[in-house]
Amino acid sequence: MGVRCYAFLEEDLSRQIDNPQKNRFLKHLSSPFKQWQVRQADCAIKLYQYFLSQNQKGEDIKKISIKAWQWLEEEATRLLQLKHRAYRTEKTYLGWIRRFGEFLDYKASEGLKGQDLQDFLTYLAVEGKVAPPLRIRP
Repeated sequence: MGVRCYAFLEEDLSRQIDNPQKNRFLKHLSSPFKQWQVRQADCAIKLYQYFLSQNQKGEDIKKISIKAWQWLEEEATRLLQLKHRAYRTEKTYLGWIRRFGEFLDYKASEGLKGQDLQDFLTYLAVEGKVAPPLRIRP
């Protein structure tokens, strides 16, 4: 019924509909369908709207996470320049930060675990064909 509602209202499935629109559709349904079916359609629309809003929240969280990763890159740049690191060193470090962020799909820093770093290093060794260091630096 949710898809029929959006088709009736000529709305995009990714957009929320307001109560007057929903009520107009339910009124349209009330003549050919029984009351319990109209109530069922109302519940289906409410559920769809809920899941649509949850998906939107996920997108908002991802935007915030991406901004946090951008801040991390800016802060790393500032600190590397403060320590007078070479330009190529700075670019290399920033490249690793970007690759790590992309690997994690820019996951929020609160959700990062040691396992994420281990998974990234394993990914680099297996998929990225990055050689392990010849020696471990102190």
